[in-house]
Amino acid sequence: MSRYKQKTKIIKWRKIKRSVYTKIVAIILFIIVVFSSIGVWGMYKKSQLAKEKRDEVKEELQLLVKRKESISEEILLLRTEHGVEERIRSDFGMVREGEEVVVLVDEIKNDKVAESEKQGIWKWLMSVFR
Repeated sequence: MSRYKQKTKIIKWRKIKRSVYTKIVAIILFIIVVFSSIGVWGMYKKSQLAKEKRDEVKEELQLLVKRKESISEEILLLRTEHGVEERIRSDFGMVREGEEVVVLVDEIKNDKVAESEKQGIWKWLMSVFR
C-alpha cells in the first residue's frame, strides 16, 4: 500500500504541477501578448506620423520647386533691359520723360458721416436736434 500511496501522491502532484504550470504559462503568455501589442500599436502610431510628415514635406517641396521656377523666370527677365524697366515701373512708379501718369485715389468720406455711422441711428437723431 505504501507504493500505491506514493504513486497516487506522485500522480496528484503531477496533476497539480500541470495545472499550475499551465496557468502560469498562460498568464505569462498573456502578459507577453499585451506588451507586444502595446509595442506594435506604438510603432503603428509612429508610422502614421511619419507618413503625415512625409506628405507635408512633399507639399513643401512642391511649393519650393514652384518658387524656384518663378525666381528663375524673374532672374531671366531682369537680365534684359525691358525686364529691368518693367520692374522699376511697377515697384517705384517711375515713368519715362514725356509720359503722363494718371493716379486714381479712393473717395474720402466726410468725417461727420463717418462718425454718425459709428454712433448709430439713435445718437445720430439726438445730434440732429441739438
